[in-house]
Amino acid sequence: MATEQSIKANNIVTLPEGEASTLSFATADVKGMTVTDTGELVITLNSGDTLTITNFESLAQNNVSLSLSDGSALETSALFETLAGNMPAKVIATPAANVVATYDLLPGRKYQFNFDQTGTKNVEQKDGALVITFDNNSQIVLKNFDAATDAELSPELSLNGEFLSIQEFSAALRLATLIEEGMEPEEAVAVLKPATTTQTADELAALAQELAEIEPAAGEAGGSAAGGRGGFGFGSTVTAVPLGTIDPQGPIGPTALQFALPEFRDEVFAEGLRAPGPTPPNAPGLESQSELVYEDGSVTLTILGQSNEGPNVQTTIVISGIPSGWTVVPNNGGVYDPANGTVTYALPTGTTSFNGGPTLSPPPNSDQDIPTLTITATNTDTTTGLTSTVTSTIGVTTDAVADTPAIVAEDDIGQEGTPLDADIVTSVTDLDGSETITSIVIKGVPADFDLSAGTRDPITGDWTLTEAELTGLTVTPPANFVGSIDLIAISTATESNKSDTDFDTTNDTATAQDPFTLTWLPNPPTTDIDFP
Repeated sequence: MATEQSIKANNIVTLPEGEASTLSFATADVKGMTVTDTGELVITLNSGDTLTITNFESLAQNNVSLSLSDGSALETSALFETLAGNMPAKVIATPAANVVATYDLLPGRKYQFNFDQTGTKNVEQKDGALVITFDNNSQIVLKNFDAATDAELSPELSLNGEFLSIQEFSAALRLATLIEEGMEPEEAVAVLKPATTTQTADELAALAQELAEIEPAAGEAGGSAAGGRGGFGFGSTVTAVPLGTIDPQGPIGPTALQFALPEFRDEVFAEGLRAPGPTPPNAPGLESQSELVYEDGSVTLTILGQSNEGPNVQTTIVISGIPSGWTVVPNNGGVYDPANGTVTYALPTGTTSFNGGPTLSPPPNSDQDIPTLTITATNTDTTTGLTSTVTSTIGVTTDAVADTPAIVAEDDIGQEGTPLDADIVTSVTDLDGSETITSIVIKGVPADFDLSAGTRDPITGDWTLTEAELTGLTVTPPANFVGSIDLIAISTATESNKSDTDFDTTNDTATAQDPFTLTWLPNPPTTDIDFP
C-alpha cells in the first residue's frame, strides 16, 4: 500500500524504501527538481513551497516508485541519474587556524579547492587519506584518497579553477611519484620538503677550493674553467676523457677536470632577492545545479557565487552554451547575447556574493535538452588586472509532453437499413514531428451494429481504429432498425519520437474527444395498386 506524503512549506521527509509513496500534488504544480550534494531530492512547487526527500538516493538505488496526485509516476532511478550527473562541486577552502576539516572523496564527484598552494606547509598520505597541512596549522583530510585513485570513476579535483583527475591533482601537489613508488608517509614528508640552499658565498668558495686541490691525473686536461675567466662560474665547461688503465693517484680516481675558484656574479644572486610581483586574487566560490523543465515550460537556473577578495576585486559570471531557439530572460541585471548563446553578470566591484540566474524556456513543442551549460566565474583585481577563474558545468533536461490532438466527428442521417458514414478527422497539434496519432476509439456502439474497419473489444464494446482506418468508415445497423445512436470518438496523441530519455513518462500521451450522432429514418411506406 502506498504511503501518501502531504506537502507543507519547507517540508523535509524520509520516505519508506520498501514501498511506493504518493505525493499530494500534481505534475502541473511542480516548478523544478534538484538533487543536493548529499543525495536529497528538493521539489519546488509553483506556490513556492518545497518538499525535501532526504533518502532520495537510496530510493533511486531501489527504484522505489513515487506517484503524484494526478496519477503521474516518477521513475526515481532515471530521475536521480538525470539530476546527479552534474551535481555541484563541493567547495573546500583553507580551514581556520588549528582546525581539522575532514572530507570523504566520493566516486564521480567534483571538489573545488579554494586555497593558495603556497600556503601549504606539508602534504602526506596516511592511512589511505591525503593530509594537507597549512601554515596556520589547520589541516584538510581527504579520506578514501588511495581508494579513489584506483576507482573506475574517480573524483575530479580542482586547483586554480581547473578540474583535474585525482592523478593530476596528486602530481600538482608533487605526490605522483610517491603514489607510484608506494613510499611510506614519513618518506613522503621528507621528499615533499622544499630544497633550500643555506651555503654562504664563503662556504661556496671553500668548497670550490677543495675541488681545486684534487690531484689532476693523466689525460688531457679540461678547458679553462668559466670560459678562461679563471673560475667555474655559471658559464663554465668541462671536458672528460677516457680513463684507460691508469693507476689511481690521490684520494680519488684519475680525472681530467680542472677547477679553480668561482667567479660570483652579483646579478645572479640579486635575482633571488627581488621583491615578488603582485599575485592574482583567489578564484570565487561557485555552486550550480542541473535543472529539469517540462516541454513548453520554463526553469530558472540557481547559481551561487561567493567572493571575499576585497573592495578592488570585481566578479564576473558567464553562462555559455545556450542553444538558439531557447527563450532567455537574464534576470538579476544580466546581459543576454543570443549570437553567442551567453548570459553575463558583471557584478559591481567589491560585491561579495551572487544568487540568481537566467530563466530558460525550450523552443515551442520541443523536448530539446541542453546537455552542457558552462558557468565561468572570474575574479579580477581592478588595480593590477590579474584574474583567477573557476568553472562548472550543468545541464537542463526537457521532458517531452504530448499536446492535446484535434478531432472532429460529424453527425449523419440516412434511411433504415443503410450504412451511414462515420466521418471522423483527427490530427496532432504538435508539429515538430515528435508526436503521432496512435489510436482512435469509438464508444457507445451497440453490440448488434457493425463497423467497416477496426477491432471491437468484446468486454467494453469499444471499437479501436488506426488513423488510416478512418478513411471511408461506415456503421451498419441491424435489420429494420429505426432511431439514433449517440457515439463518442476519442483520439490519442503519443510522443513517439523523443530526442532523449524522459524523467516523467506519464505525460507522453494526450487525448481529445468529440461526440456525434447517427440517425436512421424509416423507409417511406409503399402502396400496391392493382389494375383491373
